[in-house]
Amino acid sequence: MISHEQALAQFDAYFGNRLSREETRAFHAHINDCEDCRVRLRAMRAAAPAPGFTLRGAPGQDERLQAILRKNRIIMLAITAVMVCFFFLFLMKRR
Repeated sequence: MISHEQALAQFDAYFGNRLSREETRAFHAHINDCEDCRVRLRAMRAAAPAPGFTLRGAPGQDERLQAILRKNRIIMLAITAVMVCFFFLFLMKRR
């Protein structure tokens, strides 16, 4: 059986499949006896991405995303310019 501190240190290795069979058994034995570690394990499993998950998109998708972002940036700049113009018109009309 491993200590609580040892179990906490092994969580990353456990999720990275870097524990030996014996280490994994000892880790599981501790998890079965320690409520804090069981809660931590459940939370980490819930937050972990699905196997095979990647942030990379399909080929060509990055260029499409960049084009959309450029277009949105231009639209936001145009909206900001219009808002500044209306602000100055409002200030001039108050005089």
